[in-house]
Amino acid sequence: MMPQNVRSLTVQNTTQLPPVLSDFSHANSQPTADNPFTPSLTSQSLLREYYDALFAAHGPQQWWPGRTRFEIIVGAVLTQNTSWTNVERAIRKTTRMVYVETPTNPLMALSDIEAIAQITRRKKVELVVDNTFMSPYFQRPIALGADMVVHSTTKFLNGHSDGLGGVVVCTRQDQAEQLGFVQKAAGAILSPFECWLVLRGTKTLAVRMLQHDCNGRRVAEFLAQHKKMKKVFYPGLLDHPQHELAKRQMTGFGAMITFETGSLANAARMLKRVRVCTLGESLGGVETLISHPATMTHAALGAKGRKEIGITDGMVRISVGIEDVDDIVADLDQALG
Repeated sequence: MMPQNVRSLTVQNTTQLPPVLSDFSHANSQPTADNPFTPSLTSQSLLREYYDALFAAHGPQQWWPGRTRFEIIVGAVLTQNTSWTNVERAIRKTTRMVYVETPTNPLMALSDIEAIAQITRRKKVELVVDNTFMSPYFQRPIALGADMVVHSTTKFLNGHSDGLGGVVVCTRQDQAEQLGFVQKAAGAILSPFECWLVLRGTKTLAVRMLQHDCNGRRVAEFLAQHKKMKKVFYPGLLDHPQHELAKRQMTGFGAMITFETGSLANAARMLKRVRVCTLGESLGGVETLISHPATMTHAALGAKGRKEIGITDGMVRISVGIEDVDDIVADLDQALG
């Protein structure tokens, strides 16, 4: 989860032990006033967990250092323009990694992967990209210069909303060896059945993503033209501020859309009236899932935190499925009234 305007993350290892994920000397530390979070080790990306915890605790300052229980300092960088100078300025001598989610959740802001990769190569730090929203079918971060790619396999790779997991794709043997050590030492692995579910999903990834994209474009266009819609966040729309970047680094626009209904009451009324769409926090399944970020995925940020990053009570996020798109549009139309 990478909120609006906070499009990249730098990670520093205070013990100077590269790579970052090798430092588990403080794995048994307890919560403190400065660090109230003790992230559990799961099959999801460790960095995603670090980020969620620290952002909830400290908010979106220009540079807010936070310390995880593994003594890794994490700081967020605000990148509101396309020069990415904030990323370069934030990289210090001890920085080991820059972590990017693009598009962001839920406001669909993009990071220029190739531009950031040029900075990280020059600074000799690793670039990690969370590619969950686009999947490998529509975006190839490694081809754009990323060193590692993270996916929540729960989402589009699985595609059927029936498995939990995550994967880190490496480009070098030493990365794989370090992550392999984490798996063996901490047990951060998937069960054989979960692996089978992901493998099953990848067999239909291409045909599913094509339909997700086709339906997503149609739904976004419908929402953008609806008289009750205040704003629609979707890279495929011409008025998206980074539409040209989306065309350059992605081969499709995907199925994730966020839109502004104007108020909490409007959002609640709509969500209660949907029939084809299913209310749920997840995304990337064959069925259309719809959610309310302020009270669901981003509730932990608090009202002040959400306001600072641009998430309103009237926003609704939709993961467009592969059902008949006319049914999806008709459902949204009747729900909006």
